[in-house]
Amino acid sequence: MEGSDAEPKQFSVTTQNMQQVFFVGYNTISGNVVLDLVEPKKTRGVFIQLLGRVTTDWTEKTDGSGDNNSKTMHFHGTETVVDIKKALWVPPTGAESDFLQPGQYTMPFLFETQGLALPPNFKGPYGKITYVLRASIGRPWKWDHRTFLPITLLPVRDCNDPRFDTPLERQEEKTMCCCCCASGPIVATARVPSAAWCPGELVPFHVHVENHSNKPMNNITCELGSTTKFFAPGGKSADDKRVVGENLRRAVPAGCYFDDTVFLRVPSCCPTIERAIGRLIEHEYWLQVTVHLPSGSFDLHMRMPVTIGTVPHKNPSLVPGKDAAQTPVYNWANPEGITQAATAAAQASAGAAGATPAAQATPYQDAYQDSS
Repeated sequence: MEGSDAEPKQFSVTTQNMQQVFFVGYNTISGNVVLDLVEPKKTRGVFIQLLGRVTTDWTEKTDGSGDNNSKTMHFHGTETVVDIKKALWVPPTGAESDFLQPGQYTMPFLFETQGLALPPNFKGPYGKITYVLRASIGRPWKWDHRTFLPITLLPVRDCNDPRFDTPLERQEEKTMCCCCCASGPIVATARVPSAAWCPGELVPFHVHVENHSNKPMNNITCELGSTTKFFAPGGKSADDKRVVGENLRRAVPAGCYFDDTVFLRVPSCCPTIERAIGRLIEHEYWLQVTVHLPSGSFDLHMRMPVTIGTVPHKNPSLVPGKDAAQTPVYNWANPEGITQAATAAAQASAGAAGATPAAQATPYQDAYQDSS
């Protein structure tokens, strides 16, 4: 009997409860590989793989002494952050390959994330971090059949961690003009009560500005920004971006002061990515207060590094009088809730492979291609 070249009628990956976002260390990644064969297929086995990759790619043009001396350099890097492969079906005879008979198969799988240190999904101008569940039918001396399901992984970074308890504070002083015509100093202080915040939360900036000069200050702005660094063999690139900002449109007259709390809502954004975890990508955030000075003087900037997490503060009193306004994007994401969800998912996915009908199966598509 020869092996069939016919494509599977159905070949797809589905997760338990159609879940596609998983918290690393708390959730198990479980589901089924659905396979419907119309003819016998000779195979080394049916496999499922959890695959995570970091890729960076950009081009730089170097300046020479003339147009003919300039050259274009291309930088590219790829690293695998997780690669776990499991066999769902192998030849029962112990042979290298055997025939898998026609029929519909539902093969359950489960990946534990406990103990893994993985970066979150990310996409930037010069790189990305992606995760897929890839199923394959290994065929001897032929191209494997493959199908995949993209998933999202998030690290559990708790904003209630004691290491984030220290408030952020920055003070700057600036004198306009110089020498004999120097005016009194402008003294500015910015303070934020925590070093970590979660998307959806309100960040309270306490801003105090004393204008001892003889000129009015134009405006004050508060903002959240990010700096992303991309690495590749022989090169490095960076991208700065303003995530969200608040323009107070408040002038501070000469000889006066400004003292108030400004609230800034953190939008839905990627958690902080450390270089040790992201390998080729580092993604950091900062909070900044800018005091805009009159034309001819450099503005006064107060920048403070901040961590963006995934578990919000349990104590909304960090924002006086704004308790009801705290609406975290991840308001369901607390350690207890994540543990319960992970346990329920593991129990629901328990079972053995069988020839049962597969719900919501999609037509087979050999869509996923390795970069190699």
